[in-house]
Amino acid sequence: LIPKRSEEIKGVSFLNKYAAGDGGGGEFYDLHKSGNKVYQILISSQSYLISSSLIGLLNQQKQKDFNPEVFLQDANSEIQTINGAKKKKSEVDLVIVEMDTSNLTLKLHGQGRAEFYSHLKGKIDLVSTSYQLAKGERIIIFSPGFLFNWKEGHIKQELYSFLNNHHQMTQADLMMEIFLQLSLVKETDFLTKDA
Repeated sequence: LIPKRSEEIKGVSFLNKYAAGDGGGGEFYDLHKSGNKVYQILISSQSYLISSSLIGLLNQQKQKDFNPEVFLQDANSEIQTINGAKKKKSEVDLVIVEMDTSNLTLKLHGQGRAEFYSHLKGKIDLVSTSYQLAKGERIIIFSPGFLFNWKEGHIKQELYSFLNNHHQMTQADLMMEIFLQLSLVKETDFLTKDA
């Protein structure tokens, strides 16, 4: 039983699923609406201190008029401060996907190893350009932890081939199937990293 969360904002459905890993730190997902913008925030770190600090900072920023660039600037400053006091620096992925619900465009803020997949167009690039969604289009955002576990688990089928073969499933069923594939290759109850 893997925790999942669903929400609908202005006719757009958001579905998120989480599986715990046995490593340090973790992956965190949040959804924040401000005007016509919906922000999906993904934080991935192997440091509990950095993760908790960024979650606290995010909660502060959400109380104000949320600005992804200001949050990223403050977050990067916090990461540098914490890493500056450590011998072994922690890697952090911090990605904010901005959706404008008035024109259905996606835009990426931040840097990270997240990947994006459209059931209509396959793997898409949000790093260098914005993306125009079609009505009814489904986008999957794969977190760095999910991608690590898929590759580390030596799952027989390549991820995007797997998705092409299963793209007609409902969102919830596809998400369950993807996470089932992760669990089938593990001998313990936990993944190597949060996903």
